[in-house]
Amino acid sequence: MKTAQSFLRELGYPLGKPETGDEALYGIVWIANQAQRRVAKVLKSFGLTPVKLNYLMIVKHIGKEEGLSQREIARRLLIDAGNVTHVLDDLEKKGWVIRASGPDRRSNRIRITREGSRLLDGAWPVYKEAVKGMIGRMPSQDQRRLVEILSGWKAGLEG
Repeated sequence: MKTAQSFLRELGYPLGKPETGDEALYGIVWIANQAQRRVAKVLKSFGLTPVKLNYLMIVKHIGKEEGLSQREIARRLLIDAGNVTHVLDDLEKKGWVIRASGPDRRSNRIRITREGSRLLDGAWPVYKEAVKGMIGRMPSQDQRRLVEILSGWKAGLEG
């Protein structure tokens, strides 16, 4: 099994005694990258990417009937609001979301369509199996501990 230290060495980082923080952070990034690639492969048959899946999930489950503004979507995806437009254009072109008038003329509410909802309902179980196949290799007590560690880290970064 590779360690974060070996990941860093494979990239050519000059290492005497690597710092644990560097190893930990790079390990998280490496795992996230691998997970993203595997999930992308699974979602491709649905015409989705991990990013598009996340948009649809947010619009369907958080926006519900009222929908969400592009700004709200961006905030939840942790991206700049200007980056939302291109993905929404594509989702709208495919008939998976619609832009409806918002409370004022300057804003739209993004809502999922029936077609988008059906697509998401079909893709979700396949996505969940892919995730289960990756994380399922880790003992459940380690999974719970990892969630605790990451939640604590997130809280510290937000504060």
